[in-house]
Amino acid sequence: MLRTITLLFILLVIFLFPLTSLANGLVPPCGGDGQPPCTLCHLFQMFKNIVDFVLFSIVPPVAVLMLVIGGFMFFFAGGNPGNLSRAKSIITSVVIGLIIVYTAWLIVNTFAPIAPAFAKASADKQPASRTFSCTHSSPQYPA
Repeated sequence: MLRTITLLFILLVIFLFPLTSLANGLVPPCGGDGQPPCTLCHLFQMFKNIVDFVLFSIVPPVAVLMLVIGGFMFFFAGGNPGNLSRAKSIITSVVIGLIIVYTAWLIVNTFAPIAPAFAKASADKQPASRTFSCTHSSPQYPA
């Protein structure tokens, strides 16, 4: 059992290590020399960048790896109903997990930008705009 867990961990590290190079740009440029000061908007932008990175760069390879593991277990289960049941549960869990994660992301990204505009509109008794954006001045770099 320990050997299997160690092997799985090594495969995950080897499989996911190249993805760390894609993590560049998660932190918004602020607070440095010639950059605007960091604001709450930058914190939200960083959080969004991290969530998008995890959902679109890490979750798919892990899901594919788990589907492959479940497929191999299903293929090599032979006549053992316990292994067959475990393989089916792995595949089912991956598919259900992906549906839940991406449906939640879709719902949040559909309604989150709208919610502050509706809250402001109900307070001001004005029609709501459908966008919410953080604005900050762009840094001026010398030519």
